[in-house]
Amino acid sequence: MEFMNMFDYMIEIDLPFDLGEEFVSKIPHQRVAVDRLFQLGKIRTYSLALDRRKLWIVASAESEEQVADLISQFPIYDYIKFDIFKLNFHNTAKIGFPQVSLN
Repeated sequence: MEFMNMFDYMIEIDLPFDLGEEFVSKIPHQRVAVDRLFQLGKIRTYSLALDRRKLWIVASAESEEQVADLISQFPIYDYIKFDIFKLNFHNTAKIGFPQVSLN
């Protein structure tokens, strides 16, 4: 059995200045694609800037090439520019149920 080295990558995506009708029509398809990648464990976080000019994604993959391939599958791919950064670590708060007090 071969051991796979998974790494976290930060993807910084520049969105188009003019969000034309064609781009906007792809947003529901983009959301479906992102939800699927969350379910598969390929995406850990997905954030949109308030001004809707940038997206930040933390993805898990074996290589930068795998990350680029993942991004190329996005419905909005033809409209974006992106940079990929290999992370040393990525910490997030654990989300769960609140502690129950028996008092």
